Amino acid sequence: NLRSSYRKMKKLASISVFMLFAIAMGFAQSGRQLRPMYRLDGGDYRNTGWFFGPGMTYTIPGANNDDAILFQQIDDTVDTLLIGSSSAKGKIGAYLEVGKFHFFKNPVLLDYIDYGLHYKMLRGAEDFNGTWYSEDGPVADFQNERYFNRQQVGAFFNAYKIVQTTDYTFLQFGLGANLDYAVSQKRTSTIEGVPLTPVEENLYGQLHAKIGFGYKAESGVFIVPSIETPILTLFPFDDGKSTLPMYFSRYRPIIISVRFMFFSKTKNGSCAGINPNPKENGLWGQDMKRKKKKRRR
Repeated sequence: NLRSSYRKMKKLASISVFMLFAIAMGFAQSGRQLRPMYRLDGGDYRNTGWFFGPGMTYTIPGANNDDAILFQQIDDTVDTLLIGSSSAKGKIGAYLEVGKFHFFKNPVLLDYIDYGLHYKMLRGAEDFNGTWYSEDGPVADFQNERYFNRQQVGAFFNAYKIVQTTDYTFLQFGLGANLDYAVSQKRTSTIEGVPLTPVEENLYGQLHAKIGFGYKAESGVFIVPSIETPILTLFPFDDGKSTLPMYFSRYRPIIISVRFMFFSKTKNGSCAGINPNPKENGLWGQDMKRKKKKRRR
């Protein structure tokens, strides 16, 4: 059923993240010194830049709600009662982000941070099957399909740890926060006149997690496909649930994006290619395992 499938999906996602991390650490400890992908001093580029990233969203549906109850009120009294079950369905939406990043010259716990603005389209549907009841008992069977299209704009901040895997690739693990506001919320139903409650909030503040695979396309340009999902909702708190409530169901938003990162060039082009101390200020490569040099007698 959907409940067991949803649990298996979450378990598979956790295992996948663990395996990626293990693979990355295996590369990092392979014994060969990895060449730094980028030097922050004495090169053509600075440690800051800007990025943009197109992508898509998908709302992973939660388990069935077999106890969906809806009251229809007239003049502050319960006129009819609808009891049934709901089944959620996820849909694809659009995503776009733009912002700036800043790499640390001497990273310890974190390698870089970024911040910016994004646009999200969250779409989904729900099938409902139930029975209308009155004071005298069952009245009629009821079937309905409802849709939502929630368009959000917001700001975000992320902090990343990077594990270099080859001379040109790396894995990154990030935690961040986002504050989103719904500029448009469209709800439709195959049967008009049926209440579309409950109604979710317009403003959302969340913590989220990201994992990505980066590639150095050329000097000063990184391409980073990544996947992101919320892990804790701070506002409205709702017991901290990170899923989106809509109608009688809940949906987990997933963001899949491809980020294009462009490092800003240094102002003084005459110093390009010069590094007075090549053992320092390298990006990531200096943290990889080095070969031991034999002493000459």
